[in-house]
Amino acid sequence: DASHNHIKEVPRLPSTITHLLLQSNEITTFTESDKLNLHELSLWKNKIEEIPKFVYGNVEEFQLCHNKLKLIPIECLRNNLTKLNLCCNEISSLPPELFQIKSLRELILFHNQITEIPSTFTQSYLEVLDVSENPLSNLPIIPTQLTALKINFCNFTDIEHCLPKFNSLIKLHAISN
Repeated sequence: DASHNHIKEVPRLPSTITHLLLQSNEITTFTESDKLNLHELSLWKNKIEEIPKFVYGNVEEFQLCHNKLKLIPIECLRNNLTKLNLCCNEISSLPPELFQIKSLRELILFHNQITEIPSTFTQSYLEVLDVSENPLSNLPIIPTQLTALKINFCNFTDIEHCLPKFNSLIKLHAISN
């Protein structure tokens, strides 16, 4: 854990690292590293504009909140990813392939600039989705195994069309729409 420092650049990392916590720094760049076997990567509150190349591969839990990320390069989010938290960035669109990652169960995207959720969401394996505080007004039909949906502070006027007759939804947060 090297959080709460003034780190601006991440040096080359040894391939033995499995958990990397670098929250609340001033990171903008990363030195190229060999493929890492990261299980958890947390880069909260930095100045990151793109996902570092060393992430590509085996990260299970990835948190890149409160940065300046605009795009999600799908090629870095394959394999074992179970939880992806990209809240409080500048993301405006989502790649449809994001919802085809079979291991992905939790997707947190609140406070971005997302205007549309791809139709591939319906066939996803997600159990939790938070898209609160985005300029959204419509959702595709939710996956039947989704247990938690947060759409607070969006522009929804009707959500009945996106709720299938048989679903697993336990939590629905739709405050101030």
